[in-house]
Amino acid sequence: MSEQEVLNELPPQLQRLVRVVARAFYQPQHILVLDILAKYPCVTESDFIDVLKMHSGQKQLRQALTFLKKDKLIKSLQKMEKEESSLEGEKVKMVHYYYINYKQFVNVVKYKLDQMRKKIEAEERKVQNRMSYNCPGCKSTFSDLDVDRLFDPKDGNLRCSYCGSVLEEDARDTEVVDARSLISKMNDQMKPITDLLRETENINLAPEILEPETQSIQKVHVCTCMKFE
Repeated sequence: MSEQEVLNELPPQLQRLVRVVARAFYQPQHILVLDILAKYPCVTESDFIDVLKMHSGQKQLRQALTFLKKDKLIKSLQKMEKEESSLEGEKVKMVHYYYINYKQFVNVVKYKLDQMRKKIEAEERKVQNRMSYNCPGCKSTFSDLDVDRLFDPKDGNLRCSYCGSVLEEDARDTEVVDARSLISKMNDQMKPITDLLRETENINLAPEILEPETQSIQKVHVCTCMKFE
C-alpha cells in the first residue's frame, strides 16, 4: 500500500486490531463496547443500550465507556439535538457520541506494548543482579554474573572464591529463569497484535474516518448473546 494513499473506508485490519486488543487486555463489558465501535463509526449512548438490549444496565455501560476513554482507546463528543418525541415547541437535549480515532488507537496500543516490555526488561535486570549462589562454608553469596570466575574445571562445580566450598544454588534462581522467559512469553502472546500493527503501519485514513460525522445507528442486528452479565 502506498504511504501517500488516503483511504475513505476503514480497512478490516484495523477492525481486527480493535477486537484482538479488546480481548487481550479488557473485560467482557469493554469488549462488547469496542466490538460495536469497530463495526459502527459513531455510536450514541442510547444506541449502545438498544444494541446490547441492556436498558437496565446504563450505569455499567457508562462505567465501561469512561474506562475506555481514560485509557484513550475511544473518544467522545457532545451535541445538542432536537428531541424526536417533542410535540410542543422545540426541545433539545445533549447527546453523547462515541467513536474510535484509529490513529490514536494504534499509538496507544504501541505505547502500551512498549511500557509492558520496558517493565519486564527492568524486572529482568533487577533479577539478574540478585545473589543466586550461597556458600555453605563462609556464608558468602554470589551473583550469577560471577559464574565464570567461580567455575572449577577440575570437577565442574562452582566454588567459593574465599574458602573453596562448593556453592549451593539459591532457591530464588527460579525467579531468574522466570524473568528471562517473560519477554519471550510476551512476544508470543502479543504476536497477533504486533502482526496487525505491522499490517496497519502505513495506512492513512481520511479525516472523516478518523473523526466521523455524528450519526445515530438507525437499524442494527445484533446477536442476542451480546449482553452485560
